[in-house]
Amino acid sequence: MKSFKNKKGFTLVEILIVVVIIGILAALILPRLMSQPEKAIVAEGVQYLGVLRRAQQTFADSQSGGAYATWAGAVAPGGTGGAIPTQWRTLGLQGLPSSARFSYLCPVGTRTFTGQASAENYCEATRVDPAGGIYNDAKVQLGLNSGTFDCDGTKYLRSSNTPAQCIPV
Repeated sequence: MKSFKNKKGFTLVEILIVVVIIGILAALILPRLMSQPEKAIVAEGVQYLGVLRRAQQTFADSQSGGAYATWAGAVAPGGTGGAIPTQWRTLGLQGLPSSARFSYLCPVGTRTFTGQASAENYCEATRVDPAGGIYNDAKVQLGLNSGTFDCDGTKYLRSSNTPAQCIPV
């Protein structure tokens, strides 16, 4: 009769079970980890849109007609070589960090956001990816009056858990 007291090592079945369990855990966790860098980039765009919204509101409050400052074209926060674009100076924004991840246009025009009764001016951040990645040209929008936030719906979807968050598709 064999004694199992002197048994050393693991059987093939035990090793295969551990490998399968690790594979299942990796399949559950890896997709969530892969989208984290893009979520951080989207959060940066949303943060700048919030800064632009507050600056536009301050500018409009200082004007007799309450009009927003208009821009001739989309700009990056730091401009080229770290120079502050004229549009940003008009709004009194100084020393914002340089970023090449989004270009900003504020105001873009008017639109009606989901859940809003009327159209309002809005700002837009358009994703810039020099390598032409899958998120290139994805858009994030923020209403100037209501602060309502929206995603383009194709490359970024609105999060069902956190309404003010876009998640990469």
